[in-house]
Amino acid sequence: MPLVSSILRREERTIDARSEGPVKTFATNQLASNTPIEDVHVEAECLLQQGLLFGTFDGHGGPACARMVSRRLLHYLAAALLPVDILRQNYAFLKGTCGAKLLDLYDNEGMYSIETKNPMYRALFDRYLEDILQMNGFQSIEDAFHYAFVRVDSDMSTEIIQSSNVGTLSSELLSVAISGAVTCVAYVQGSNLFVANLGDCAAYLGVNTSPNTWVPKKLTLEHSCENASEVLRVLLEHPEAEKETVIKQDRLLGQLAPLRALGDFRYKWDLATQRKLLLPFYGQDVIPPNYYSPPYLSSIPDVVHHKLNMKDHFLVIATDGLWEQMLPTEVIQLIGEHMGGHVSLGLVKIPPHQLTLADVNKMLMERKKHARVKPMDLNGATHLIRSALGGCDFGIDQQKLADSLALPDDIVRLYRDDITVVVLYFDIDFLRQHATAFN
Repeated sequence: MPLVSSILRREERTIDARSEGPVKTFATNQLASNTPIEDVHVEAECLLQQGLLFGTFDGHGGPACARMVSRRLLHYLAAALLPVDILRQNYAFLKGTCGAKLLDLYDNEGMYSIETKNPMYRALFDRYLEDILQMNGFQSIEDAFHYAFVRVDSDMSTEIIQSSNVGTLSSELLSVAISGAVTCVAYVQGSNLFVANLGDCAAYLGVNTSPNTWVPKKLTLEHSCENASEVLRVLLEHPEAEKETVIKQDRLLGQLAPLRALGDFRYKWDLATQRKLLLPFYGQDVIPPNYYSPPYLSSIPDVVHHKLNMKDHFLVIATDGLWEQMLPTEVIQLIGEHMGGHVSLGLVKIPPHQLTLADVNKMLMERKKHARVKPMDLNGATHLIRSALGGCDFGIDQQKLADSLALPDDIVRLYRDDITVVVLYFDIDFLRQHATAFN
Protein backbone atom coordinates (compact mmCIF):
# COMPACT_ATOMS: atom_id res chain seq x y z
CA MET A 1 0.00 0.00 0.00
CA PRO A 2 2.18 2.87 -1.26
CA LEU A 3 -0.30 5.57 -0.20
CA VAL A 4 -0.37 4.28 3.39
CA SER A 5 3.42 4.31 3.60
CA SER A 6 3.54 7.78 2.03
CA ILE A 7 1.20 9.13 4.71
CA LEU A 8 3.12 7.44 7.53
CA ARG A 9 6.50 8.68 6.30
CA ARG A 10 5.50 12.26 5.59
CA GLU A 11 7.02 13.64 8.81
CA GLU A 12 9.72 11.06 9.49
CA ARG A 13 13.34 12.07 10.02
CA THR A 14 16.44 9.97 10.64
CA ILE A 15 19.34 12.14 11.77
CA ASP A 16 22.95 11.41 12.73
CA ALA A 17 24.29 13.27 15.75
CA ARG A 18 26.64 16.04 14.61
CA SER A 19 29.32 15.39 17.18
CA GLU A 20 30.85 12.27 18.71
CA GLY A 21 29.07 11.12 21.83
CA PRO A 22 26.75 8.53 23.33
CA VAL A 23 23.91 9.32 20.88
CA LYS A 24 24.77 7.90 17.49
CA THR A 25 21.56 8.73 15.64
CA PHE A 26 17.91 9.42 16.30
CA ALA A 27 14.64 8.84 14.49
CA THR A 28 11.53 11.01 14.75
CA ASN A 29 8.02 10.97 13.35
CA GLN A 30 4.55 12.19 14.15
CA LEU A 31 1.03 11.57 12.92
CA ALA A 32 -1.72 14.11 13.40
CA SER A 33 -5.17 13.47 14.78
CA ASN A 34 -6.07 17.07 15.62
CA THR A 35 -6.19 19.74 12.93
CA PRO A 36 -3.79 21.41 13.36
CA ILE A 37 -1.63 18.91 15.22
CA GLU A 38 -1.09 19.80 18.88
CA ASP A 39 2.19 17.86 19.28
CA VAL A 40 5.65 19.36 18.71
CA HIS A 41 9.14 17.85 18.99
CA VAL A 42 12.54 19.57 19.09
CA GLU A 43 16.09 18.23 19.05
CA ALA A 44 19.21 20.31 19.61
CA GLU A 45 22.93 20.21 20.37
CA CYS A 46 24.37 22.46 23.09
CA LEU A 47 26.97 24.84 21.66
CA LEU A 48 28.85 26.08 24.74
CA GLN A 49 29.26 22.67 26.32
CA GLN A 50 28.79 19.04 25.33
CA GLY A 51 25.27 17.72 25.48
CA LEU A 52 22.12 16.99 23.49
CA LEU A 53 18.55 17.99 24.31
CA PHE A 54 15.41 16.26 23.04
CA GLY A 55 11.92 17.58 23.76
CA THR A 56 8.40 16.33 23.03
CA PHE A 57 5.43 18.57 23.72
CA ASP A 58 1.77 17.52 23.77
CA GLY A 59 -0.63 20.44 23.66
CA HIS A 60 -4.23 20.54 24.82
CA GLY A 61 -6.88 23.19 24.29
CA GLY A 62 -5.14 24.00 21.00
CA PRO A 63 -1.54 24.01 19.75
CA ALA A 64 -0.54 27.56 20.81
CA CYS A 65 1.08 26.80 24.18
CA ALA A 66 2.94 23.71 22.95
CA ARG A 67 4.36 25.68 20.03
CA MET A 68 5.54 28.57 22.19
CA VAL A 69 7.03 26.27 24.83
CA SER A 70 8.85 24.27 22.15
CA ARG A 71 10.50 27.47 20.93
CA ARG A 72 11.67 28.42 24.41
CA LEU A 73 12.13 25.59 26.91
CA LEU A 74 15.27 24.02 25.46
CA HIS A 75 16.94 27.44 25.33
CA TYR A 76 16.05 28.04 28.98
CA LEU A 77 17.45 24.62 29.83
CA ALA A 78 20.66 25.15 27.84
CA ALA A 79 21.32 28.33 29.84
CA ALA A 80 20.53 26.73 33.20
CA LEU A 81 22.70 23.69 32.45
CA LEU A 82 25.79 25.76 31.64
CA PRO A 83 28.47 25.95 34.34
CA VAL A 84 28.02 29.40 35.82
CA ASP A 85 31.57 30.51 34.97
CA ILE A 86 30.98 29.73 31.29
CA LEU A 87 27.66 31.59 31.39
CA ARG A 88 29.37 34.58 32.99
CA GLN A 89 32.13 34.61 30.37
CA ASN A 90 29.59 34.45 27.52
CA TYR A 91 26.87 36.73 28.92
CA ALA A 92 27.62 39.62 26.54
CA PHE A 93 27.71 37.16 23.63
CA LEU A 94 24.33 35.69 24.60
CA LYS A 95 22.50 38.88 25.54
CA GLY A 96 19.72 39.84 23.16
CA THR A 97 19.75 36.52 21.27
CA CYS A 98 16.90 34.72 23.12
CA GLY A 99 19.26 31.79 23.57
CA ALA A 100 19.77 31.21 19.84
CA LYS A 101 23.56 31.04 20.36
CA LEU A 102 23.16 28.37 23.03
CA LEU A 103 21.75 25.67 20.74
CA ASP A 104 22.23 24.19 17.31
CA LEU A 105 18.76 22.98 16.33
CA TYR A 106 18.49 19.89 14.15
CA ASP A 107 15.32 20.90 12.32
CA ASN A 108 12.81 23.74 11.93
CA GLU A 109 15.42 26.41 12.57
CA GLY A 110 13.23 29.05 10.95
CA MET A 111 10.42 28.33 13.40
CA TYR A 112 12.57 29.47 16.32
CA SER A 113 14.05 32.59 14.76
CA ILE A 114 10.73 34.38 15.31
CA GLU A 115 11.54 34.67 19.03
CA THR A 116 14.57 36.87 18.35
CA LYS A 117 12.20 39.45 16.82
CA ASN A 118 10.13 39.67 19.99
CA PRO A 119 11.51 42.54 22.14
CA MET A 120 9.50 41.59 25.23
CA TYR A 121 10.77 38.02 25.09
CA ARG A 122 14.35 39.21 24.52
CA ALA A 123 14.13 41.30 27.68
CA LEU A 124 12.65 38.41 29.68
CA PHE A 125 15.35 35.98 28.54
CA ASP A 126 18.13 38.46 29.31
CA ARG A 127 16.69 38.91 32.79
CA TYR A 128 16.60 35.13 33.15
CA LEU A 129 20.33 34.93 32.38
CA GLU A 130 21.04 37.72 34.86
CA ASP A 131 19.06 35.95 37.58
CA ILE A 132 20.99 32.71 37.09
CA LEU A 133 24.25 34.65 37.44
CA GLN A 134 22.97 36.43 40.53
CA MET A 135 22.09 33.05 42.09
CA ASN A 136 25.56 31.81 41.11
CA GLY A 137 24.08 28.89 39.20
CA PHE A 138 22.61 25.70 40.62
CA GLN A 139 23.71 23.01 43.03
CA SER A 140 22.58 20.19 40.75
CA ILE A 141 21.30 19.49 37.26
CA GLU A 142 17.95 18.56 38.80
CA ASP A 143 17.76 22.07 40.31
CA ALA A 144 18.59 23.56 36.91
CA PHE A 145 15.74 21.63 35.31
CA HIS A 146 13.27 22.69 37.98
CA TYR A 147 14.22 26.34 37.65
CA ALA A 148 14.14 26.37 33.83
CA PHE A 149 10.69 24.77 33.66
CA VAL A 150 9.15 27.05 36.28
CA ARG A 151 10.79 30.14 34.86
CA VAL A 152 9.77 29.56 31.22
CA ASP A 153 6.20 29.14 32.45
CA SER A 154 6.39 32.25 34.63
CA ASP A 155 7.94 34.31 31.81
CA MET A 156 5.18 33.30 29.39
CA SER A 157 2.65 34.43 31.99
CA THR A 158 4.53 37.71 32.50
CA GLU A 159 4.64 38.38 28.75
CA ILE A 160 0.87 37.90 28.44
CA ILE A 161 0.12 40.16 31.43
CA GLN A 162 2.57 42.87 30.33
CA SER A 163 1.20 42.80 26.78
CA SER A 164 -2.27 43.39 28.18
CA ASN A 165 -1.01 46.28 30.29
CA VAL A 166 0.50 48.06 27.28
CA GLY A 167 -2.37 47.24 24.92
CA THR A 168 -0.53 44.74 22.71
CA LEU A 169 -2.25 41.53 23.80
CA SER A 170 -2.55 39.49 20.59
CA SER A 171 -4.88 36.63 19.73
CA GLU A 172 -1.81 34.35 19.71
CA LEU A 173 -0.92 35.23 23.30
CA LEU A 174 -4.55 34.78 24.34
CA SER A 175 -4.46 31.31 22.78
CA VAL A 176 -1.29 30.54 24.75
CA ALA A 177 -2.98 31.67 27.95
CA ILE A 178 -6.02 29.45 27.46
CA SER A 179 -4.15 26.34 26.26
CA GLY A 180 -1.51 24.15 27.87
CA ALA A 181 1.17 21.56 27.20
CA VAL A 182 2.66 18.53 28.88
CA THR A 183 6.22 17.63 28.00
CA CYS A 184 9.11 15.22 28.31
CA VAL A 185 12.71 16.42 27.84
CA ALA A 186 15.86 14.29 27.74
CA TYR A 187 19.36 15.66 28.26
CA VAL A 188 22.33 13.46 27.36
CA GLN A 189 25.82 14.46 28.45
CA GLY A 190 28.49 11.78 28.48
CA SER A 191 27.04 8.74 30.20
CA ASN A 192 24.56 10.89 32.11
CA LEU A 193 20.95 10.80 30.98
CA PHE A 194 18.46 13.14 32.62
CA VAL A 195 14.75 12.93 31.82
CA ALA A 196 12.28 15.57 33.01
CA ASN A 197 8.55 15.39 32.50
CA LEU A 198 5.26 17.07 33.21
CA GLY A 199 2.00 15.24 32.53
CA ASP A 200 1.71 12.01 30.57
CA CYS A 201 4.44 12.05 27.93
CA ALA A 202 6.68 9.09 28.75
CA ALA A 203 10.24 7.87 28.19
CA TYR A 204 11.48 4.27 28.32
CA LEU A 205 14.99 2.90 27.94
CA GLY A 206 15.46 -0.18 25.79
CA VAL A 207 17.67 -2.44 27.91
CA ASN A 208 19.22 -5.55 26.35
CA THR A 209 19.47 -8.00 29.26
CA SER A 210 20.41 -11.02 27.10
CA PRO A 211 20.35 -11.93 23.39
CA ASN A 212 16.89 -11.21 21.95
CA THR A 213 15.59 -10.07 25.34
CA TRP A 214 14.55 -6.44 25.62
CA VAL A 215 13.28 -4.91 28.85
CA PRO A 216 11.72 -1.43 29.23
CA LYS A 217 13.08 0.81 31.98
CA LYS A 218 10.64 3.59 32.78
CA LEU A 219 12.13 7.04 33.38
CA THR A 220 8.97 9.12 33.86
CA LEU A 221 5.99 9.39 36.20
CA GLU A 222 2.44 10.23 35.12
CA HIS A 223 1.02 13.39 36.64
CA SER A 224 -2.62 12.40 36.57
CA CYS A 225 -5.24 10.95 38.88
CA GLU A 226 -3.91 7.47 38.11
CA ASN A 227 -0.91 8.40 40.28
CA ALA A 228 -2.06 8.27 43.91
CA SER A 229 0.97 10.16 45.26
CA GLU A 230 0.36 12.94 42.75
CA VAL A 231 -3.28 13.26 43.83
CA LEU A 232 -2.14 13.45 47.46
CA ARG A 233 0.35 16.20 46.57
CA VAL A 234 -2.40 18.30 45.02
CA LEU A 235 -4.78 17.78 47.93
CA LEU A 236 -2.11 18.76 50.49
CA GLU A 237 -1.41 22.02 48.65
CA HIS A 238 -4.97 23.30 49.26
CA PRO A 239 -7.20 23.86 52.29
CA GLU A 240 -9.05 20.91 53.82
CA ALA A 241 -12.35 22.58 52.89
CA GLU A 242 -11.53 22.02 49.19
CA LYS A 243 -10.74 18.31 49.36
CA GLU A 244 -14.01 17.41 47.61
CA THR A 245 -13.56 19.90 44.76
CA VAL A 246 -9.80 20.12 43.98
CA ILE A 247 -9.94 16.67 42.37
CA LYS A 248 -13.32 15.79 40.95
CA GLN A 249 -14.21 13.06 38.44
CA ASP A 250 -10.49 12.27 38.19
CA ARG A 251 -9.68 15.76 36.93
CA LEU A 252 -8.23 18.93 38.39
CA LEU A 253 -11.23 21.02 39.47
CA GLY A 254 -13.32 18.57 37.48
CA GLN A 255 -11.84 19.82 34.20
CA LEU A 256 -8.15 19.21 33.49
CA ALA A 257 -6.65 15.71 33.17
CA PRO A 258 -2.92 16.48 33.75
CA LEU A 259 -2.03 17.63 37.26
CA ARG A 260 1.17 19.31 36.06
CA ALA A 261 1.55 21.28 32.83
CA LEU A 262 2.98 24.41 31.26
CA GLY A 263 0.55 27.16 30.35
CA ASP A 264 -3.10 26.63 31.36
CA PHE A 265 -2.96 29.93 33.22
CA ARG A 266 -6.63 29.83 34.14
CA TYR A 267 -5.57 27.20 36.69
CA LYS A 268 -2.71 29.40 37.96
CA TRP A 269 -3.69 33.07 37.84
CA ASP A 270 -5.63 34.74 40.62
CA LEU A 271 -9.25 35.68 39.98
CA ALA A 272 -8.52 39.36 39.41
CA THR A 273 -6.07 38.58 36.59
CA GLN A 274 -8.48 36.11 34.99
CA ARG A 275 -11.34 38.59 35.09
CA LYS A 276 -9.19 41.26 33.50
CA LEU A 277 -7.51 39.20 30.78
CA LEU A 278 -9.74 36.25 29.98
CA LEU A 279 -13.30 37.11 30.97
CA PRO A 280 -13.85 39.74 28.22
CA PHE A 281 -12.91 37.23 25.50
CA TYR A 282 -14.13 33.87 26.81
CA GLY A 283 -16.96 34.67 29.22
CA GLN A 284 -17.64 33.54 32.78
CA ASP A 285 -17.17 29.84 31.97
CA VAL A 286 -13.44 30.37 31.46
CA ILE A 287 -12.98 30.52 35.25
CA PRO A 288 -12.93 26.98 36.70
CA PRO A 289 -15.53 26.12 39.36
CA ASN A 290 -14.59 26.20 43.05
CA TYR A 291 -11.60 28.42 42.35
CA TYR A 292 -10.46 29.59 45.80
CA SER A 293 -6.74 28.98 46.38
CA PRO A 294 -4.69 29.24 43.16
CA PRO A 295 -2.39 28.12 41.75
CA TYR A 296 -3.84 24.64 41.29
CA LEU A 297 -1.53 23.48 38.50
CA SER A 298 2.21 22.86 38.94
CA SER A 299 4.97 23.43 36.37
CA ILE A 300 7.68 21.70 38.45
CA PRO A 301 8.89 18.58 36.60
CA ASP A 302 9.93 15.25 37.96
CA VAL A 303 13.58 14.68 37.00
CA VAL A 304 15.22 11.24 36.78
CA HIS A 305 18.97 10.67 36.42
CA HIS A 306 20.24 7.46 34.82
CA LYS A 307 23.85 6.44 34.23
CA LEU A 308 24.05 4.91 30.76
CA ASN A 309 25.74 1.54 30.43
CA MET A 310 26.40 -0.94 27.64
CA LYS A 311 23.01 -2.64 28.13
CA ASP A 312 21.17 0.60 27.32
CA HIS A 313 20.72 0.53 23.56
CA PHE A 314 18.01 3.15 22.92
CA LEU A 315 15.51 5.54 24.45
CA VAL A 316 11.93 6.01 23.27
CA ILE A 317 10.22 9.31 24.09
CA ALA A 318 6.62 9.66 22.98
CA THR A 319 3.40 11.52 23.63
CA ASP A 320 0.47 9.61 25.10
CA GLY A 321 -0.94 9.01 21.62
CA LEU A 322 1.54 6.12 21.31
CA TRP A 323 1.24 4.77 24.86
CA GLU A 324 -2.57 4.63 24.56
CA GLN A 325 -2.14 2.21 21.66
CA MET A 326 0.77 0.05 22.85
CA LEU A 327 2.30 -1.35 26.02
CA PRO A 328 5.87 -0.28 26.86
CA THR A 329 7.02 -3.90 26.60
CA GLU A 330 5.69 -4.02 23.03
CA VAL A 331 7.31 -0.71 22.10
CA ILE A 332 10.73 -1.71 23.40
CA GLN A 333 10.57 -5.18 21.85
CA LEU A 334 9.56 -3.67 18.50
CA ILE A 335 12.53 -1.29 18.42
CA GLY A 336 14.94 -3.93 19.72
CA GLU A 337 13.94 -6.36 16.95
CA HIS A 338 13.81 -3.55 14.38
CA MET A 339 17.47 -2.75 15.11
CA GLY A 340 18.31 -6.31 14.07
CA GLY A 341 16.19 -6.12 10.94
CA HIS A 342 13.43 -8.36 12.27
CA VAL A 343 9.69 -7.95 12.84
CA SER A 344 8.56 -8.39 16.43
CA LEU A 345 5.24 -10.16 16.94
CA GLY A 346 2.98 -9.74 19.94
CA LEU A 347 2.06 -12.45 22.40
CA VAL A 348 -0.09 -15.25 21.03
CA LYS A 349 -3.76 -14.60 21.81
CA ILE A 350 -5.62 -17.91 21.98
CA PRO A 351 -9.24 -17.59 20.81
CA PRO A 352 -11.88 -18.40 23.46
CA HIS A 353 -13.21 -21.42 21.54
CA GLN A 354 -11.53 -24.84 21.78
CA LEU A 355 -8.60 -25.47 19.45
CA THR A 356 -7.14 -28.69 18.15
CA LEU A 357 -3.38 -29.29 18.05
CA ALA A 358 -3.61 -28.87 14.29
CA ASP A 359 -5.17 -25.40 14.75
CA VAL A 360 -2.42 -24.37 17.17
CA ASN A 361 0.27 -25.65 14.83
CA LYS A 362 -1.25 -23.75 11.91
CA MET A 363 -1.31 -20.55 13.99
CA LEU A 364 2.31 -20.93 15.05
CA MET A 365 3.47 -21.71 11.51
CA GLU A 366 1.68 -18.58 10.27
CA ARG A 367 3.44 -16.50 12.93
CA LYS A 368 6.78 -18.05 12.01
CA LYS A 369 6.27 -17.06 8.38
CA HIS A 370 5.50 -13.45 9.31
CA ALA A 371 8.44 -13.29 11.74
CA ARG A 372 10.79 -13.79 8.78
CA VAL A 373 9.44 -10.69 7.06
CA LYS A 374 11.73 -7.66 7.18
CA PRO A 375 10.33 -4.40 8.64
CA MET A 376 8.74 -2.13 6.05
CA ASP A 377 10.29 1.02 7.55
CA LEU A 378 13.92 1.95 8.07
CA ASN A 379 12.86 4.65 10.52
CA GLY A 380 12.18 3.23 13.99
CA ALA A 381 9.64 5.92 14.92
CA THR A 382 7.64 5.17 11.77
CA HIS A 383 7.86 1.45 12.55
CA LEU A 384 6.26 2.14 15.95
CA ILE A 385 3.44 4.26 14.53
CA ARG A 386 2.71 1.65 11.84
CA SER A 387 2.59 -1.07 14.49
CA ALA A 388 0.47 1.02 16.87
CA LEU A 389 -2.24 1.51 14.25
CA GLY A 390 -2.04 -1.75 12.33
CA GLY A 391 -0.51 -4.28 14.69
CA CYS A 392 -2.05 -7.75 15.03
CA ASP A 393 -1.02 -11.28 16.03
CA PHE A 394 0.74 -11.80 12.70
CA GLY A 395 2.53 -8.48 12.31
CA ILE A 396 0.70 -5.69 10.46
CA ASP A 397 -2.93 -5.85 9.37
CA GLN A 398 -2.78 -3.64 6.28
CA GLN A 399 -6.53 -3.13 6.11
CA LYS A 400 -6.74 -2.12 9.77
CA LEU A 401 -3.91 0.35 9.19
CA ALA A 402 -5.49 1.80 6.05
CA ASP A 403 -8.86 2.18 7.79
CA SER A 404 -7.22 4.05 10.67
CA LEU A 405 -5.47 6.48 8.33
CA ALA A 406 -8.66 7.00 6.30
CA LEU A 407 -10.75 8.22 9.24
CA PRO A 408 -12.29 11.66 8.48
CA ASP A 409 -10.81 14.67 10.26
CA ASP A 410 -14.02 15.30 12.21
CA ILE A 411 -14.05 11.86 13.88
CA VAL A 412 -10.42 10.63 13.96
CA ARG A 413 -9.87 12.27 17.37
CA LEU A 414 -12.51 9.90 18.79
CA TYR A 415 -10.25 6.93 17.95
CA ARG A 416 -6.71 8.16 18.57
CA ASP A 417 -4.67 11.15 19.68
CA ASP A 418 -1.79 12.90 17.93
CA ILE A 419 1.25 10.61 18.02
CA THR A 420 4.83 11.88 18.29
CA VAL A 421 7.78 9.51 18.68
CA VAL A 422 11.50 10.17 19.15
CA VAL A 423 13.92 7.22 19.30
CA LEU A 424 17.52 7.83 20.44
CA TYR A 425 20.05 5.14 19.50
CA PHE A 426 23.09 4.95 21.74
CA ASP A 427 26.59 4.25 20.47
CA ILE A 428 27.51 1.14 22.48
CA ASP A 429 31.13 1.24 21.30
CA PHE A 430 31.42 4.81 22.57
CA LEU A 431 29.92 3.85 25.93
CA ARG A 432 32.30 0.90 26.19
CA GLN A 433 35.40 2.92 25.29
CA HIS A 434 34.54 5.74 27.66
CA ALA A 435 33.12 3.68 30.52
CA THR A 436 36.12 4.38 32.77
CA ALA A 437 36.19 8.09 32.01
CA PHE A 438 32.47 8.44 32.70
CA ASN A 439 32.53 6.68 36.07
